[in-house]
Amino acid sequence: MPDCPLALPEGRSLQLGQLNHMEAVFWVPSPIGLGAAAIAVLMVLGWLIRYRVLGL
Repeated sequence: MPDCPLALPEGRSLQLGQLNHMEAVFWVPSPIGLGAAAIAVLMVLGWLIRYRVLGL
């Protein structure tokens, strides 16, 4: 068996018989973004209630 690593289609490589380390990146939503989205949703709900439900 050759000494070269096993190449995967994505370009990563695994060393046979070695401890392999893989990293992963996770998306974590920003509290500022969540707050802005909540404010936007509240504004749209208020507009819908004022002009569609109450008919003002």
